Amino acid sequence: DEHLRRRQLPASHRGLLPARPFSRTEGWRYDLAFVAAEARRLHASFSREAFSAEFATATQELSDRIPGLADWQIRVRLQQLLALLRDGHTGIDIDYRTQRLPVRLYFFPDGVFIVDARDAHKDLIGSRVLRIGSRSVEQLLADLPSYIPRDNAIGIQWRGPHTLVHMDFLQALGAAESPERVTMTVRK
Repeated sequence: DEHLRRRQLPASHRGLLPARPFSRTEGWRYDLAFVAAEARRLHASFSREAFSAEFATATQELSDRIPGLADWQIRVRLQQLLALLRDGHTGIDIDYRTQRLPVRLYFFPDGVFIVDARDAHKDLIGSRVLRIGSRSVEQLLADLPSYIPRDNAIGIQWRGPHTLVHMDFLQALGAAESPERVTMTVRK
């Protein structure tokens, strides 16, 4: 019975926490260790980034910092860690219940534009985004690649617009002071 065989695997091979109480820090560290182990398992060649000193150092640094980080910061840093793998098929599904801007962006050759918006903001469709919070679009685009798992530059074009509407990432990029509010400067 496959279900029975899966239950007999050690927890580390199923991605499940062992059956004992965990503190928040222990739980996040367990998750981080699991992600790093899976990265090495799935990127099996020793010449791959999952086996690099950069990946090992970043994993250890995140583990060390977990007690002082908020959950949203850990999620964002996990995504940053996975971006080091330079693989567009490896990433985490950011909690979509997190606060997001009420617009959808698209990166065109001549700038970042609002291509869709919730009803109260429909008048912004077609506007060029100049700033988000305290940062210019150019500054954000310069820092964005470290948060985007990708194979090449097209990955930034594809995932970048979605990333720039998540308040967690806007906070990490220094554009938003809080998870509830940010100002967007646009040109119609």
